[in-house]
Amino acid sequence: MALIQVLLQVTEPLVKYAPLADQKYLFLGLTVEGQGREPVKKLDPGYIKAQMNCVGGWCDQHELADEHDQPLRVSMRRWRVTYLTNRYKRYGQLSKVTRDAAHTLATTTVDYIANDSTKHIHEQAIRDALNEVRHLARPQIVPDDNPEKIAVVLDMDITTAGKITRGEQDVLFASCLDFYNRPGGQPNMPCDKPWGCFTCSNAIITRHVLPRVIALRDLIIQARTELSADDWNGKFSFLWHVITHDVLPRFSSDAIEEAERLAQEQIFYIPLDIRT
Repeated sequence: MALIQVLLQVTEPLVKYAPLADQKYLFLGLTVEGQGREPVKKLDPGYIKAQMNCVGGWCDQHELADEHDQPLRVSMRRWRVTYLTNRYKRYGQLSKVTRDAAHTLATTTVDYIANDSTKHIHEQAIRDALNEVRHLARPQIVPDDNPEKIAVVLDMDITTAGKITRGEQDVLFASCLDFYNRPGGQPNMPCDKPWGCFTCSNAIITRHVLPRVIALRDLIIQARTELSADDWNGKFSFLWHVITHDVLPRFSSDAIEEAERLAQEQIFYIPLDIRT
């Protein structure tokens, strides 16, 4: 309030020289050299920008340059971009910034805040979302074949857990929680992606199916020597990451050694699209 009073005192001598319509404005200023029929004007954004950008104006006087080392020319829109971007960084809510900007559509606000200074925020949000999706689209790992432990870990009845340990719900590389209800698929229909266990939350990998996972791991290792890097990455990099980072570390070294031995003794079908 005190600042406003000081401002009113400073501009009071100018009021009588301002147009009648402008005399109610708080910010008044004497135009350059005080010439013209209206030497005193309200200080609106357009007038301020003109005085800053004109030849010999404020920007030139201070020898300001832009990011391309050219003479700086002030843009009111860029001021608004900076303001809204800072609000967005502070609160992290598009809806709040949209309200602050009095935009009817959030897409209008996006045009302001989608810039280089927020790029890292959006890229991190994408990475976090992808990691969350990957976490959800992962097989469930139970290192023990004890039905009671499986029932507790997976929150299921002991009968279903027993079927899993006996291999009655096995598919290729895992046991299946519900083969007729694939996540994202048609209800009460057989799974149409039987080889997608490593990206399915229905998949359950226990010790008794571990030899098959080891066999697939060995196939991927062999493929690395036979395929080009691009071909191998396209076919196997994701599977390799899941097996080596999400599955095998959950099992003990003894369990893996046993699985590696049993993997040499098992013969089972590996789909052609995985082999080639």
